[in-house]
Amino acid sequence: MKLLLPVAGLSWLVTASAGSGPDCTPKQIHIAGGIDATSSMTVTFLTNYECSSSSISYGLSQSEMNLEASPSSPPYTYSQSTTKYGDYTSDYIRNIVLTGLAPATKYFYKVDGGETTYSFTTAPLSDSYPVKFAVVGDLGQTEDSGEIGQGAKEGSYI
Repeated sequence: MKLLLPVAGLSWLVTASAGSGPDCTPKQIHIAGGIDATSSMTVTFLTNYECSSSSISYGLSQSEMNLEASPSSPPYTYSQSTTKYGDYTSDYIRNIVLTGLAPATKYFYKVDGGETTYSFTTAPLSDSYPVKFAVVGDLGQTEDSGEIGQGAKEGSYI
C-alpha cells in the first residue's frame, strides 16, 4: 500500500548529544498536516531508546510555549530484512498530534529532550487554495527505495 500524508513543513535532522543515561535526544523531526491542517499538526521524531517521557511544548511565541502535547500511543520501531541491505531496525518512532490549533497561525514548538525551537504555520481556512504536492524522504535502507523514488517522479503518490 502506498500512502502519502500531506506535509506542511520541512524535515530537520537533530544530532544527539553525549550524556549519562539513555540518550533520549529527538532526531529526524518531521511535521505533517493531517486530515485538517487548519487545526492540527503531527510531529514525528525518533529516539535511540524507548524513553519514558516524551512531549512537545508549543505556543504562539518562543517565549510562551505554555501548551503541551504527549503521544497518544506508545513508540514503535520498523524492522525489515532484505537480501540486498541485510537486517534493518529503526530507532523508536514517536508521533504526537497537536490539536485545537487556529487556522493561518504561526506556532513555535520544542520536542522534550531537544535544544532547538522550530515553527510552522497552519493552513488557511479557505477552499480557494487547492494544494497538491508531494515531499519524499528515503534513507535507502530497504529494497523499496528505488520504487519510492520512481513513484515520486511519476506522480504515483498524488
